[in-house]
Amino acid sequence: TTAGLVRFAEELLSHFEATRVADQTPTPLGEESPRLGLMGTIDAARGVAEPAVASPMQQSLVALSLVRLAETPRVSAAVRTRARTLAREIMFDLAHIEPDEIDPAADGVAAAVAWVVLAQLEADTDADLQPFFESCEEMLAAHAAAERGEVTPGVAEAVLVWALAERAVRTGQDRDIATRDLRALYAATRPGGLVGLMPWLGWAELLLAGEAPVPAGAALRQVREQVWAHQLTLADTGLSDRDLAGGIVFTLGAASLPTWTTARPAALCATLLGDPRLTPPAEVSSEVVRLVRVMRFLRQLSAREAECVFSPRPQLVRGGVRAALWSPQQPPEASAMTLLAVCEFLRSIDRLEPPGRDSP
Repeated sequence: TTAGLVRFAEELLSHFEATRVADQTPTPLGEESPRLGLMGTIDAARGVAEPAVASPMQQSLVALSLVRLAETPRVSAAVRTRARTLAREIMFDLAHIEPDEIDPAADGVAAAVAWVVLAQLEADTDADLQPFFESCEEMLAAHAAAERGEVTPGVAEAVLVWALAERAVRTGQDRDIATRDLRALYAATRPGGLVGLMPWLGWAELLLAGEAPVPAGAALRQVREQVWAHQLTLADTGLSDRDLAGGIVFTLGAASLPTWTTARPAALCATLLGDPRLTPPAEVSSEVVRLVRVMRFLRQLSAREAECVFSPRPQLVRGGVRAALWSPQQPPEASAMTLLAVCEFLRSIDRLEPPGRDSP
């Protein structure tokens, strides 16, 4: 139900709130805690994070999911405020480089994601965040101005194209470059490989299309068909492995099982649901059913009380998304991409139905 999706989003938010390094590090009286942001991948079985601190890219992805939650309908005003506050704290922590800490602006892809988060937080008017925002802007501007060689398709390239599209829509800068890079990435990617660049490539396409027809709409619909063709059903898993149902598997081999990476294409499919150019009314019901199956699978990956009972630090583990059903590892990006998928589903439901009905 919609209420269940909202609860899922709130649990993910609470998980992120519980994993701030500053809240876990004791300091001498009178000294400030180090501004390190979020913990790295949490081992639920041992109650530790390895590495101790999440990478700039991981933290930027988490912050992106939080600013998306802060503008998602059907969640409470209190949850939106908490999400926006934590996103700002993460950006503030990234902006303050501690000794031996990686400069986030030196990681071009992380800085690109951070730029989008900072733009949403209106960092250009925030004295604490403005210098970091300017550093990320310099990186994106340099990337836009750089001479292009042969395009090598990859997730990093897709994220950069999406960030350029966000920047073009928000500021009007380098729209032609963003469009050129988007088309070049499509052209360089074999049709079956496009799904690996989602949701970023699809989000860039929709941003640049605006309200006009979507140039690559047919390609996005084909990607969605490919995703659903690889979704496991009860017929695939049997009752004994029914918790795997709804997951998406693209790799070959009998031992292949779905993992948290299901959230990546699911986030795009959730976005497409609310766009009538790509999901006409006659297809909405079937798309909702498939997305509900995905959400159920992702919910199975999140740590609930049954998993927390066996952890020495249940407050860190609770609500976080595991890498797989058989894994105790909770990578920050797994929870972040899951939250993005949940938010996109809620946003699409809100476009399709007026508030007040509890959607499937």
